[in-house]
Amino acid sequence: MKTKATLLVLGSVLLCMLQTQAAIPKQQNLNIRKVAGLWYTSAMASVSHNFRNNYRGKKIWINFLQPRRSGNLVLRTLTEKGSSCEEDAIVLEKTEDPALFRISNKRSSEFHLVKTNYRGYLIVYARNIYPWQNEVPILFLYGRSIFTKLCTMTLYRRLVRSLQLSEEGLFRLRKPWKCLNIDNWGKKNPLS
Repeated sequence: MKTKATLLVLGSVLLCMLQTQAAIPKQQNLNIRKVAGLWYTSAMASVSHNFRNNYRGKKIWINFLQPRRSGNLVLRTLTEKGSSCEEDAIVLEKTEDPALFRISNKRSSEFHLVKTNYRGYLIVYARNIYPWQNEVPILFLYGRSIFTKLCTMTLYRRLVRSLQLSEEGLFRLRKPWKCLNIDNWGKKNPLS
């Protein structure tokens, strides 16, 4: 009986993930060069009801997107860990769809550029990009500033609902005060 219940729950989660994937909007006429630069992660939402509890108290990641001549995109992330800041970099490979990137060694990785106005916000749907993600899709809200406008948050919440993500999984991240002194961070280029 326990096995049947577990299979039913797993089937429901997979169905939700498939429905979510089918409905992912993509930025039209994407200009990848305008997406380049510094972005702050300010909100996240997921299909998982445990997501909020697992990431409560997390601080904003500082991200730097660097397009390459090859069409690939480098995502560099600065995260506060204890008393220091840690940097990580991921190369996202271009696909035939200009708004979709993947990691070559991860079969089911996805990095969709869903919506942006280039100067204020960027909404990204990511699945299996980060090592901690474990196949769970996440809708990220990035901003050029650590402060999010109400109209941007309203747009983001609307997308969370339309993608059938958990409102309970939506939360805003705290500010990473220790990592905000990043004057030269975006200028170095470890992956050239």
